[in-house]
Amino acid sequence: DFVSLDAKKPMHGEYYNASLRLLRPGGVLVMFGMLLFPTVEDQQAMEALHEVLPNDTRVSTAQLPVGCGIQLIVKTEEVDPAAPPLHYASQRADGSVGGLASQPPADGDAAQLERTRFELELELAAIDRLVQADGVPLGGAAATGPGTEALSSAGLVALAAARRQAAEPPAEEAQP
Repeated sequence: DFVSLDAKKPMHGEYYNASLRLLRPGGVLVMFGMLLFPTVEDQQAMEALHEVLPNDTRVSTAQLPVGCGIQLIVKTEEVDPAAPPLHYASQRADGSVGGLASQPPADGDAAQLERTRFELELELAAIDRLVQADGVPLGGAAATGPGTEALSSAGLVALAAARRQAAEPPAEEAQP
């Protein structure tokens, strides 16, 4: 779960508590405009909130001096570190999302498998963004010269796997 809060500063305290009621354990709340304030009323409201946040045992929080100030908050209330990891599906394999909120989360090995899949997809997307931003075409295995196409991140992963496999010594065949 994720809540982004960028609203009237005098109401931030109420919005903060309402957001915590809505967030699942481990959910993230991001509050914007936590350092620079246009009015005295905003300044007073934020000073009061700055006294509450570090002492609130329901959350873990950090303030980033970026732009007008960003407060990152993780709801720690009701989080059991010994509990097995859970995975809440955000979409199905076909891309549909209807009715997922009512589905129970995956747990144990299934949750760990989904987390690993998610992490790999993030890495692939980051590689794709890096390749696109760099603007330098990447060639395939031994591809040089005109007409070579850039490999996608999935292609780069496949190429790396093929190179690792080629570098491994051949497995000894079983004797009859």
